[in-house]
Amino acid sequence: MAKFAGRGAQFLIDTGTTTPTWTATGQVQEIGDLSITAEEVEVTTLDTTGAYRDYIQGFKDPGEIELTVMFDPALPAHDDTANGLIGLFASGETKDCAVRWNSSAAGGATYSLFRAFIRDMTYGALNADDPQSISPLWRLRSEVTFADTLPVARTPEGQLQMPPPRQAQPQSQPARR
Repeated sequence: MAKFAGRGAQFLIDTGTTTPTWTATGQVQEIGDLSITAEEVEVTTLDTTGAYRDYIQGFKDPGEIELTVMFDPALPAHDDTANGLIGLFASGETKDCAVRWNSSAAGGATYSLFRAFIRDMTYGALNADDPQSISPLWRLRSEVTFADTLPVARTPEGQLQMPPPRQAQPQSQPARR
């Protein structure tokens, strides 16, 4: 089994209008956990056999993803313009985003694709020993799909024309009693 380090991973934002334009956020030190969860719904009935409660999966929550960025206000991807991190937080705009995962020693990639907005912006403490940093926390608004390439076109409705999706997690039904 292959193993890959995070070096070379990227967080990308679609900054295009008519045609998707994927712009990497520069100086990212860390792309945080992406934890997709699902509610559980208790469905135990009086005729359930055994002494255990029964559950099914409910609504899914796509979660959040936090970046740690070495902040440079002179970089367009960090500043207060429409597609800079500060500007995106101020506007609350939802953007198409992607995380580039390493998938081969030869530089191959897999992309997780989702829609998100910046919910929180943390400005790191300033001191003599550490670089200045910001940590935007992106709130996901869509399912996370995986693809081998980034979308390069839009539908007539303006949505990304997604590559054939791969499920983030295998979908299985719980065993019934």
